[in-house]
Amino acid sequence: MIENASLREVEEHIRSGKAVVLDFYADWCIPCRAIEEMLEQVAKHFKDREKVVFLRINVDLEKEAAERFDVYGLPTVIVIHRGEEVKRFSGVPRNFSVELAKTLKSLH
Repeated sequence: MIENASLREVEEHIRSGKAVVLDFYADWCIPCRAIEEMLEQVAKHFKDREKVVFLRINVDLEKEAAERFDVYGLPTVIVIHRGEEVKRFSGVPRNFSVELAKTLKSLH
C-alpha cells in the first residue's frame, strides 16, 4: 500500500497538491519497521481518499532526497500539503498513529 519512491517521484507527488506522507527509512533501522507498521494502519484509513499519498524513501538509496528534506535521523516522517511541510515526526513518538491521522484529517 505504501510505495517506495525516488526523489523525482516524491517531487511529482508534492507538485500534485495532494497531502504527501514521506517515510524516510533504512533497511537496517529497527525503529523504522515499527513506524512502517503504524503507517500501514493509518494508510488503511485513508485508502479511499485520493488526496493523501504515502511514500517510503530508503535513505541509503536516495541520499539526495534525505538531503533535500533535511533528514538527519531515522525514522523521520514528514507530512507535506500543498508543497509545504506541515508536520515532522522523528524517531518513534508516543501516539504516532493518532497524531498522524489527526494531522491528515485537519488538511481536508
